[in-house]
Amino acid sequence: MAKLLIIDARWLHTGIGRYLMNLLEGLKHPRDFSVHALVRKRDAGLVRQFCDGVTVADLPIYDWREQLAVPWAARAADLLHVPHYNAPVIFQRDLVVTVHDLIHLMDPPFSNSLASRAYAWPMM
Repeated sequence: MAKLLIIDARWLHTGIGRYLMNLLEGLKHPRDFSVHALVRKRDAGLVRQFCDGVTVADLPIYDWREQLAVPWAARAADLLHVPHYNAPVIFQRDLVVTVHDLIHLMDPPFSNSLASRAYAWPMM
């Protein structure tokens, strides 16, 4: 049975979205594993051409609910790739986390809110 890679692609409309689209497109080439994308409902059509499957997880990023919903949505994965620091801490399988930068933690003008900083620090 082919291994399953699930990519958390809920950032498609952000700077990380370009990275995700290039990653998914690059993984489209012949491979011996299956690739699924975890996306928001509005983005399912954007990634369908690159993936073997799409799972919709319509929930906010940087919200405590993603800590439960992402592991549940990725429960069949052999490997979960999360392209930002908010990786699910309760995920019990192999996990790859890509942290692109820390500017929103290190430079307050780039921070969204005190709540997002409060979520970010413990995750690091």
